[in-house]
Amino acid sequence: MPYHSSPWFDDNCAEKRHSFYDLLNIYRDNKSDRNRVNMVTARSDYKFTLRKARFEYDKSQTDKLNSARLNNAKEYWKLLKNSTRPCQPNSPMTDFMRYFKAVNSPDSTLFVPDEDVMNFNDTYTLRESYKLCLPN
Repeated sequence: MPYHSSPWFDDNCAEKRHSFYDLLNIYRDNKSDRNRVNMVTARSDYKFTLRKARFEYDKSQTDKLNSARLNNAKEYWKLLKNSTRPCQPNSPMTDFMRYFKAVNSPDSTLFVPDEDVMNFNDTYTLRESYKLCLPN
């Protein structure tokens, strides 16, 4: 099973990761200065390798996109579609609704009176009450 699901994570990244974790475990077993230096050096090398692999992957994808833009419209749109990820909200909409109801409710501890908002709410409430009183 791969350590990483990203397409840019190659064998070199996996090798550096393995080396880093081996040295990390050695350092955890024996916290000497020499083991710490070895672990930190391996960590730096691993992080550098990750950044380089990602940069090279992104560069190759950009080159493919530029090439497909002029030569292959179908491939171009496929690459664009695959480069975006659907964004999932961190909070459900009910949390937003609950928060904004609390902020705008005078009974809430979160409520901060704002003259413009109060005027709008009064006007809106007044209009709604007039609508109820008018015959259809």
